[in-house]
Amino acid sequence: PIKSASAEISAAFFNLAKKWHPDRLGPEYGSVKDEAVKLFAKMTEAHQTLTDDEKRRNYDELVKDGGGTEAEQEEVNKIMNAVVAYQKATVYYRKGNLAEAEELAKQARDGDPGQSEYTALWVQCVSQRPERAAKGDYRDLIELMDEAVKKEPENERVRMARGELLKRAGKLDQAVADFRWVA
Repeated sequence: PIKSASAEISAAFFNLAKKWHPDRLGPEYGSVKDEAVKLFAKMTEAHQTLTDDEKRRNYDELVKDGGGTEAEQEEVNKIMNAVVAYQKATVYYRKGNLAEAEELAKQARDGDPGQSEYTALWVQCVSQRPERAAKGDYRDLIELMDEAVKKEPENERVRMARGELLKRAGKLDQAVADFRWVA
């Protein structure tokens, strides 16, 4: 039997939903749950658009007129790759594999520079390099974390990461202020 395009789209969506629904992600992905919720909302919107005849016609017109361009799709892919890289980096970081975590956190940060948590994780990795500890110079990393906190002042992970960095840099009063804020 031949499936309709709508049925094929629905089947594909439900297969993806089984894997990517935010409630199905394990606790190791808790740090990217907000991004997963946003991504799943976009997937749901796409499913609704592509399976509704009128919405599909409107979408096809938009694409025909130059909307939904290849550049926009590339941007979406870049962000999706950043989310995955961040998830993997978080797992490696928790396992103590700082080199792998650093590389993946850099990929995430480069892929979606607006995400302060990506910067925070990268800084956490870089700040623990033995050569950094030997020099004890963390000024550049502190500047990055200050910018990240400025961008997302209510983000607990970013504040905690900055507190850890400030502690490592010997700026205990400032570190305690961040730790208190998180607590």
